[in-house]
Order: sequence, then C-alpha cells, then structure tokens
Amino acid sequence: MAPGGISPEVATAVLDFITYGMFAAGAMAVYFGFRFLFYESDEDRSARDAAGDELRGKVKTAVTDHKERKKLEEGVSKRKHLLEPAKGFLIRAMQHCDNGRDEFEVQSDRALRRGRDHVQQVHHNLNSARRVMRTAWHHARGEQREYLHQLTAAVEALRNRTHTDVIGHIPRNHTDPHWHMTITQIRHDLQEIEREIAAIIQSIDQFIDADSRSVPPSTGGRGGAPSGGPSGGPSGAVPLRGSGTRPRVGSP
Repeated sequence: MAPGGISPEVATAVLDFITYGMFAAGAMAVYFGFRFLFYESDEDRSARDAAGDELRGKVKTAVTDHKERKKLEEGVSKRKHLLEPAKGFLIRAMQHCDNGRDEFEVQSDRALRRGRDHVQQVHHNLNSARRVMRTAWHHARGEQREYLHQLTAAVEALRNRTHTDVIGHIPRNHTDPHWHMTITQIRHDLQEIEREIAAIIQSIDQFIDADSRSVPPSTGGRGGAPSGGPSGGPSGAVPLRGSGTRPRVGSP
C-alpha cells in the first residue's frame, strides 16, 4: 500500500459507520416526527376525553328523545283512533242542538216536527258517542281509564238530560197554550247542552294531543245542581218538572 493511502478494510469500516449513522438518524427523525404528530399531553388527552363524553351524551340524549317522541306519537295516535269517532258524534249533536233551536223559533206544525227530529238526533248522537267512549275507556289503563270513565259519564249525563229536559217536554202540537213558555225553556236547555258538548270536545282534544285531563263541569239539569267533576265524574239526579226526580247514571 502506498504511503498516505487508506486500506480497503478501513474504508469499508468507515462507510459502514456512516451508513449506520444515517440509518440511526433516519430512525430518530421518524420517531420524533410521529411523536410530534401524535403525542398528546395530559391537557390534550383530558380535552379529548371531555369532548368524547360530551358527544356520547348528546347521542344518548338524542336516542332517548327519539324514543320518547315515538312513544308520545304512538300514544296520540292510539287515543286519536279511539276517540275521533266520538268527537264526530258530539259535533253532529251540537249541530242538531243549533238547528233545533232555529226550528223552535217558529210556531208551526212543520217547525215542531223538524225541531223534534233535531232533538231526537241530539239524543241519538250523544248515545253513539257514549258507546264509542265506553270502548275507549275499557281499552285505557290507570289514570287514563279513570279520566275516560268520567268523560263517558259526562256524555251519558247529557244524553239523559236531553231525554228528560227536552224530549220529554216538547209540546204535542204547535197550538199548545203554553207554547212560548215551554219552547223558551227548551231552547235554553238546548243551548246549555250544546255548550257542555263543546267543553267535552275540548277536553277530548286536550287528552288526545297532550294527555292532559280536565273534565268540564256540568250544570246538572234544570235544577242547577252540579253533576260532579274531575274527581268523581257526573252523579246525582236530574230534576224533572212534575213528579219527583229521575236518577242520573254516574258511570257507563
């Protein structure tokens, strides 16, 4: 070997050292690069965990809200299915109350017949509404059952009142000497019955939409005695003109 030259063994060793050094430097660069990109401090980790908890809470709340909303919608649909037909009968009863009052304004044989027909339809539709509501009452549970029991009893009380206070006192003919006094009272009774039917319809709507319960009070017939309320449903007796009283049914 010439003086000042480097032997092949030394050159190879130097090259190997340089190669290993470059490899180690590359490995360190990769390590610190990943550490820089993915390393989390305790503060970052806590923030990430808090964000994750918040997201999981929102998802859980959304799922719970969806289930509750679906449950409420199913309840509304069920109550509507059971009670909408009763509302239809009650609305028709109100219309016949109004039409009957109009007919009785005229003192004629034709008006008397038509007025009597309207009053009969009031009674018929109230009876049909009572049957539908009784079915809904039997399908209900707990507080809903008790509430529908009271509403059904309120409808039945109006049906009975229509029979005793109105139908039972319609004059036989338009020449009745007490026509004006009797018809004035009948028209007043029909107006009160119509108002009470409207209150029952409102209670049904509230019950269907929000399951809120408020049974409307009843005037209890011509005697003015109350016929019950939210705690026990209609009860008592309907005063009759003439002889005594006729018991009012307090439950379906």
